[in-house]
Amino acid sequence: MKYLHLFWDFDGTLYNSYPQIVRALRRTYETTGHSAPEDKVLLERMKNSGFYALSLASEETGIDVQVLRSRYTAFHAEETEFPPYEGMVNCVKRLSEAGVSHYLYTHRDRKALWHLERDGVAHLFQDAVTSDDGFPMKPKPDALLAMIQRNNLKPEQCLMIGDREIDILSGNGAGMDGLMFDPDRFYPESTAISSVCSMEEIVRLFGA
Repeated sequence: MKYLHLFWDFDGTLYNSYPQIVRALRRTYETTGHSAPEDKVLLERMKNSGFYALSLASEETGIDVQVLRSRYTAFHAEETEFPPYEGMVNCVKRLSEAGVSHYLYTHRDRKALWHLERDGVAHLFQDAVTSDDGFPMKPKPDALLAMIQRNNLKPEQCLMIGDREIDILSGNGAGMDGLMFDPDRFYPESTAISSVCSMEEIVRLFGA
């Protein structure tokens, strides 16, 4: 097995939190007195990156992007209920049983670990970096490089799994390949080595 260590994004990869993310962005628009684009447009923007979505919101509303980011962050923090993707728990457990180790890299704060704990898989994650750790945001590879170093891993045995191109690019910057989790087929083209639409596909990819 080439990949022994899987680095997982959280939002949009392990957990289907995009409805809540879009709602937080829409609430941010509401504070400005301007109408927000339709949900599909907001989702497409967030699929690029949060900063990209907020930068466009700044252009549309005339309000400083850092002000909007502060408002969005507060609304985002209030959104705490969202489900894991179908088959996520089974996928993580089966791959662990097959000898694969798991790591978390998310822009969400450490409450992300509570969700993994609630769903019975936190103990299968060897390490985690969240927004509370203060690393530069994706696509910067700093957080991944730190986990590689402190866990004494070989980058060529590591795989970054995420739902956005910035996840894949952060993995590439750390010397690892990327796997695009794309259940809604947002990315017909990507720098990832492959693209999957479900957790079951990941299980099959590893023959677990």
